[in-house]
Amino acid sequence: MSMKNINQLYQQVQQDHITRGQQLAQIKEASAELGSIIAQVLTSVVSIYAIDWETEEIVSSGSGFFLDSDLVITNYH
Repeated sequence: MSMKNINQLYQQVQQDHITRGQQLAQIKEASAELGSIIAQVLTSVVSIYAIDWETEEIVSSGSGFFLDSDLVITNYH
């Protein structure tokens, strides 16, 4: 391999390194934004438990979210 080819390869590796650094910074920024959105949404998520009051055991569980202050949406399976 000639010195010219080695230099070209080195420059390409350096550019790839810079590009990966920029991509990582973008991912970190997007993750922070996503984390903020998730934190806001999680306040609307609820856990739902069906309890057998005679045995006081949980017989089923699920999740849902508040659509309004007095309305929870769930998925019936």
